[in-house]
Amino acid sequence: MTYYIAMVTNILVLLCILLNIPRIKKQSILNKIMYIIFVIAFSVLVPIHMGYNILWMMRGTTSDLSITTFLLALLIVVKNLFNLDFKIFSKAFAIIVISVGTVLYLSALGFTSFSIYDVGFIPNIYLLLGFLVVEIILWRCSKLSACLWLVAFIAYYFRLQTSINLWDYLMDPLLFFVLLVVFLKKIF
Repeated sequence: MTYYIAMVTNILVLLCILLNIPRIKKQSILNKIMYIIFVIAFSVLVPIHMGYNILWMMRGTTSDLSITTFLLALLIVVKNLFNLDFKIFSKAFAIIVISVGTVLYLSALGFTSFSIYDVGFIPNIYLLLGFLVVEIILWRCSKLSACLWLVAFIAYYFRLQTSINLWDYLMDPLLFFVLLVVFLKKIF
């Protein structure tokens, strides 16, 4: 199951890139679907390097992406495929992910004497209490972002990925850098 989630997430990331190309963005839905079918077929069937397809190479580069990234990529693909007009990234969600991600990745790289990543291993009841506080804050600012992390927490509860750490379900470096770029773009 975790293998398929990882591969579908990588396909969705490729489709996000594809559907944001200005020339493809202007195409009809039928043409976009044809591009999507081509990209999926190419990324699954065509070996790029030493028998590995592009999805395996992406997974080797990014490892397993978070459930939050999976859901955001799915929303972006649906939004761009059907030319829908709704806001995906909220300022509050970006600030929370950037703040937590900065502390998390700095502590993981050894720049602090404590490790925030270890908090993800705390027994479920304490994680649930802390998570509820963050969810209440997010719900007041952005209901979509709160729902994304709620689904990620449910995926963590059912262990839909190989990791047993909550942080691996909530965020990853790709999500961190994408939200950092989006946030900085909105500021400047």
